[in-house]
This record gives sequence, structure tokens and C-alpha cells, in this order.
Amino acid sequence: MIVGRRRRLGVALCAVSLVGAVAEAADRYVHRRSGLPPWQVERVAATADELIVSILDRGLVREARIPWDEVAAVDPDPQGRLEVGIESGLALGDRIWRGVRRLQRGDARLARLAFEQALEFDPRMPGPLSSAAIEGAVRSGIGLGEIDSVLVEAEVLGELALAGGRSDRFDGPAFDRSTIDESTSLVPEVPPVGEEVDPIELRRRLRAMPILCEASEARRDLWIRLIERAGPPDLPDRGLDRGTRFLLDLARLDAADDRTRAAARARLLDDLDGSPALRVAWVRWFAGSAQIAHAGDDTDAALLGTLDLVNVLALEDAAPPILRVASLRLAADTLTRLGRTEDAAIIESIFAFEHPDRIGTESSP
Repeated sequence: MIVGRRRRLGVALCAVSLVGAVAEAADRYVHRRSGLPPWQVERVAATADELIVSILDRGLVREARIPWDEVAAVDPDPQGRLEVGIESGLALGDRIWRGVRRLQRGDARLARLAFEQALEFDPRMPGPLSSAAIEGAVRSGIGLGEIDSVLVEAEVLGELALAGGRSDRFDGPAFDRSTIDESTSLVPEVPPVGEEVDPIELRRRLRAMPILCEASEARRDLWIRLIERAGPPDLPDRGLDRGTRFLLDLARLDAADDRTRAAARARLLDDLDGSPALRVAWVRWFAGSAQIAHAGDDTDAALLGTLDLVNVLALEDAAPPILRVASLRLAADTLTRLGRTEDAAIIESIFAFEHPDRIGTESSP
């Protein structure tokens, strides 16, 4: 009886050993996207941005690194487990991959959702995947015409461009236009203007971002000041890159000193010859709105500012939509205040035609 029990126990242990041996010998694969064949792997390890794999190739082992958005799936180990960091890496990569593909087919709304989820997975900055999520969010916001929602991301994207940290996920014919102006490292279609922006929340979000380049602190401060129309900081021109100097000149349009404002206006307008339309729109909006704000009782000064705004309107679709809307509103209000009711009516009719959803009713507050 005892001998029989020992024999059955031995058979059971032998069966368990065989199952373990088969499991250990089972092939393990990393499955790649874009129709690429899977890789048979011996070992895998996860980092924040990529999967490190030891690939078995014709009896040899070589190491490779795969960005998470190029990995579709990873087979578990012989014990049915995944190494630490793989599940979160796959989730992050899936969001980036889906966001890019959705933008390629023109679905900016679902693309933005994917990029926002990716930023929640990977709040680090900088990094290849967080850089892709930042630029994807900016491109999505532009595509939706919801510029107010990506003011932080656009500023940070400019810093990434200065630091050489932009993503390459948007290269190629599917994305035929860069979001960044190479001469200034700014996003021309996202000016620092917001109709319903909370500057305190904007400042909080910018402070939560790590410093990305030498100009980060100056640019962020200028970005907030331009939105608040708070005037320039005490910042010398020397050593500034072209984009930061441009933002500083725009802020000087709201300086307390008349001569500072006049000098900044002359410098910006003199530099417009041959400039792209988006840059012209920025300068004309900030110059015109500042001129009106500081005109006081000077009718001629206010009309000069209104003419700047009309220049924005003349750019039509070449101007960022947010600047066109803001220019229409301010020009109409200024002309009404100056008693130019017929001119104001023309501007208001353009506004009503282009943006009927923004016209308030008689009962509106």
C-alpha cells in the first residue's frame, strides 16, 4: 500500500516537472504594430518610454529597444506574469498610437481625448512619449478650433522646440504642416489670448511643468502677462532668443510708460514686411488692442488701434480664429463708443454672419 502511494506520488511529481519544462520552453513573443512581424524574445524589461528586449534570432541573442507606441502586446512569462512597468507602458503607448492615427484620419476630437489620457499616464517631462502627447494635444486643439484649451501645451511645445525635444511622431506626408514657427519656436495658431481663461490656473499648470530650456521661466512669465495684459517684466533684451524677445516686445505694448509703448509698436510694425500672415495677426492684435486700451479720450489713437484690428480681419482665414473673433468684438465696441455707429454696424454684421452662436439675446446678462 505504501509502495503504491509512493509510486503515484512519483508519477504526479514527474508530470508537474514535465509541465514546468514545457512552460519554460514555450516561445515568448513581443507583438509589434503596423503589420511588423513579432519578435521572439528571451528577456524583457520596461522603462518609462520603451520596452527593452533580448531577441532570439537564428540562435543568437541581440538587444533592441522599442517605443511603447510601437508595441501591440507582450506575451507573459512562463509563469503567466508580466514584468513591472509593462502594463502601464502598453497603456501609454496605446493612447499615443491611437491619438496619432486619429489625427491622421482627421478625427481631432477623439485624438485629443487619447492624448489627454496619455498625459495622465505619463506626466513626466520631457520624454519622447510625453512630447508626442503635448504636440498631439496642440494639433487637436487647433483642429477643433478650441485654442483656449491648449494654451499651456502650446507654450510648452515651444520650449520643447527650443530644447530640441519635439516628437517625430508627426513627421511625414500625413502631417503636411509644422505647428511650430522655426524662427521663434512659437505656435503661430495659438496666441496667448483667451476669452475664458483663468490666469491663476494657467500659471499653476505651467509651474507644475519642469524647466525644459534656458528660456522656460521668461517665456512662461511673458505668456501669462500677455494673457492678463499686465505689461512687461524687468527683463533685458540681451541674450534672449528671437521668440522670447518677440513676446517681450508684445508685452511692452502694455507698458505704463508712453515712450516704451511707442517704441515697441514702431519696432514690431517695422518688422512686418515679408512676415507670414500669422505673425502679422499677432502683432496687429496686440498693437491694436493696446492702442485702444491706452488711448483714453484720444479719438485718433483709438481709431488707429481699430485700424490695426481691421488689418487682422483683412487676413481672413490666415489669422488665428481666436484673434479674428477678438478683433471683431473689440473693433465693434470701440467704434460704437466713438459714435461711429454705421462702421460699428458693418463690423457687427460680419461678426453675426461668421459667429451666429456667439451673439447674445436680449435677455443675456
